Amino acid sequence: MLDEDRAHRRRNRRHDRVVPWAAAAILFVGLAALSLLHHYTILDSYDLGYFPRAAWLITHGKPVFVSSRGLYLLGDHASPIFWPMARTTFVVPTIPALLGIQAAALALGVVPLYAVARRIAQMPVVAATVVVAAYGLYPALNNVNLSDFHPEVVAVPALLGAMYFGLTRRWLPYAACVGVVLLTKEDMTLVVASLGVFFIIERQWRAGIATAIVGLAWLGIDIKVIQPHYAGGFVQSSFLSAYGHGLGDIVRTMALHPLTVLGDLLTRQNLDFTIAILAPVLFLPLLAPKYLLPALPIQLLYLVSDRPAAHTIADQYTVAIVGFVFVAAAMALGRAGAGDRTRLARTVLAAMLLASIAFSSSLSEGGLSAHPWAWRHRDAIDRARRAGARLIPRGAAVAATDRLRPLIYDRTALYNFPAPFEGYEAHNDPVRVSVRQRRTKYLFLDTADGSQWPDDRRQAMERLVPELGFEPIFDRNGILVFKR
Repeated sequence: MLDEDRAHRRRNRRHDRVVPWAAAAILFVGLAALSLLHHYTILDSYDLGYFPRAAWLITHGKPVFVSSRGLYLLGDHASPIFWPMARTTFVVPTIPALLGIQAAALALGVVPLYAVARRIAQMPVVAATVVVAAYGLYPALNNVNLSDFHPEVVAVPALLGAMYFGLTRRWLPYAACVGVVLLTKEDMTLVVASLGVFFIIERQWRAGIATAIVGLAWLGIDIKVIQPHYAGGFVQSSFLSAYGHGLGDIVRTMALHPLTVLGDLLTRQNLDFTIAILAPVLFLPLLAPKYLLPALPIQLLYLVSDRPAAHTIADQYTVAIVGFVFVAAAMALGRAGAGDRTRLARTVLAAMLLASIAFSSSLSEGGLSAHPWAWRHRDAIDRARRAGARLIPRGAAVAATDRLRPLIYDRTALYNFPAPFEGYEAHNDPVRVSVRQRRTKYLFLDTADGSQWPDDRRQAMERLVPELGFEPIFDRNGILVFKR
């Protein structure tokens, strides 16, 4: 019996070394393939024009002022983690490099999640593997992968690592993970502060208090020092503009009118969001809700914001909560004895896996209902977009619509049409607007896409083209290129 126990432990140790890394590798290949294929034919991207542009500026030693946004990168979001990411584009093409980093970050979350399931929730290998498989199929995670590129995605494995190392009281790697999270985006500092509150509840007083203080202090540095230095103020308060026009005004309004905030939270759209987050894991996190605590404050702020995408699982606004959903689910399964070899335990795990498959098919942008196999075919409009991009020289300054900017991110200057001629709002711009207007020699416009070609843009084109002396050099399938 003793020999059998030893053999069983050796097998488990071998599985614990192999399973999470093998699963992470498989997930990386799947996520990277989907995101690259998606980008190959589907150009619906604001951020795949924005971040590759920022990477190009970094690698060429230029001020990282993203002219399509009218802001320095650090004035828009405090994401210094992006600098080492951008450096990878020295050796790998920019967009594949960034999408690959994003896929790798999401896949790497498997490793600490498996460790939480095995060592904290005390689940056997098979049960922990089911949790990992559900993570890989999770609709919100797959949608983040296909929602352009966002540097804060690196926070997913870092937060899972912080939970694992914190729960096992390994404070040095815990601090390293927290440090990574703080560098991803100003929003994530609030998650770090809330993580500190979680560990205070766990009676890890010193670590919890220190984490909460560091999170709040870093939040203050981001929104009171870094972003005002580059943007002249904290520009991201606009996403809560329903409560005021400045950070202090917003905090005061929300504190004085809690029923208004509650009413904004209790909407059908937010209910749908909650179901989409919890249903793929059978609502199991509700059985261990304290493990959701670190993500709740920022997620609630997203749900009262005026950004439609923040009320869905379709974009990057679920980055903070994805990992904690699975930590809570694993802890709930462990407490419920789902790792036991009973019929009920097997039924719960099988139901979770089936739910993950079903919801992945219906709610994931890359699920079966989206027919991702069709993404390998470019239609006539997309071929016209790429043909038009080839007419714009590398050294040109160009004003373009959203869908086209990923194709020309490496031009000398890039604007969001009708900027820089009209509607150009910049903060601390190192170049005079008159100089930007004079240097812009190309217009690259997608009139085939109704969402990107509203009446105000059409009217701007009809007014600016003759007024500024632009001549058409390309017109195919609604894709227009003008030169002067």
